[in-house]
Amino acid sequence: YGDFKAMTSRQTATSILGGTVGGVFQAVVGQPFDTLKVRLQAQEGKALYKGPMDCLVKTIKNEGPLGLYKGLTPPLFMAGFLNAVLFTTNSFMKRLISSDPSTPLSLPKVLLAGLMTGPVYCFFLTPVDLVKSRLQIQSTQTSVIYRGPFDVISKTLKNEGARGMFKGLTATIITRILGHPAYWGSYELVKRTLNTDPLAPPKVYQVLVAGSAGGIGFWTACFPFDVVKTKLQTQVNDPKRKISSGTWYTVQRIYHLEGIRGFYKGFLPCVLRAAPANAVAFFGYELTTCLLYTSDAADDLLC
Repeated sequence: YGDFKAMTSRQTATSILGGTVGGVFQAVVGQPFDTLKVRLQAQEGKALYKGPMDCLVKTIKNEGPLGLYKGLTPPLFMAGFLNAVLFTTNSFMKRLISSDPSTPLSLPKVLLAGLMTGPVYCFFLTPVDLVKSRLQIQSTQTSVIYRGPFDVISKTLKNEGARGMFKGLTATIITRILGHPAYWGSYELVKRTLNTDPLAPPKVYQVLVAGSAGGIGFWTACFPFDVVKTKLQTQVNDPKRKISSGTWYTVQRIYHLEGIRGFYKGFLPCVLRAAPANAVAFFGYELTTCLLYTSDAADDLLC
């Protein structure tokens, strides 16, 4: 029992640190694409942007290149924490359903562990996502409501209460239930296909390709509900403008106003972000894991 406890403690510490490094990599690489995605998703009625390229051009023209990094502070400071939660929870779920810790899980069990990871992760993710999204939709062409992350938190708590910080939680859980099995499953499937020796650490290109596949698999599986989540989180309560904020109501509203296409607003920048952002996230995690366990494994990974 003592050896098992020491092993799991080390695995937990490794998952936390590896997830932190991967999360910071992911936030920096993926933020510009994420800003375009959120701005396109949040549009309703008369559109400010005609598409991803128009959104990119107008953002840089009106706000400069740094406009693409609006809302970076919450994910940058929290990405490490969030990814640590994500990788640690997934690692725990894998150990929970594993009958033999020394043997890699079968792909069905990898999918099950991913499914079990989602709901836990969402309780940490939702408030951070809400702050990020509300900052991202602000531009010089729209009214500026928030001065920064803490102002978003302060005004949300004041106007909407503590529950306001968890607006979009149901939609977020649905995205993760749909997306996480595809995320972890795609990553493991591609990594195992490229690296046929389960005992050898994967090469850099194998991790990058598998991470890209995981990111694309995730967003392909759950993107429509991510649009719903963004609509809910960027909807600020206004006593003069009563809008129902239920998940099902929002689904119906999007379909009524825009049809099926409305559920895929911002899909292109999202997929373009998914590949590099998740490639570096998994690379940061795998590299940190190798460095903590053995320098020889890290050398093999870097070959």
